Amino acid sequence: MDIRGEYNLLKYINFSHYYDKLHYPIFCTIRGKSWFPIKSRLIQVELGKRLFCFAILRAQYCLQIKNIPLDLLIWDTAPIKIHSHYSFMELLNTFRSFNKLESTEDFVTILFLEKLL
Repeated sequence: MDIRGEYNLLKYINFSHYYDKLHYPIFCTIRGKSWFPIKSRLIQVELGKRLFCFAILRAQYCLQIKNIPLDLLIWDTAPIKIHSHYSFMELLNTFRSFNKLESTEDFVTILFLEKLL
């Protein structure tokens, strides 16, 4: 695969913790609404500021938290336990020092990534 051309804009995504989803070849990450839309298709995935893998952006959506299936939110955060859309919102806010989410009606960006092997 030639990663030049449309893949020449590199975007960085950092995970502070190892989430179960990172074990799979395709996974998602949920970020703030300002991430939407991402023009780059090549993503450098970091774990604790160290290179973890490169990935291709396969899909992206901007949705209200309340409209995201709870099963997806639970899968996204494992092994951290959440039980509701509200507890997911509270978890996201622990990673933010400002621009905290105020309700489950706030919008977030969901990115579906496929690891490059």
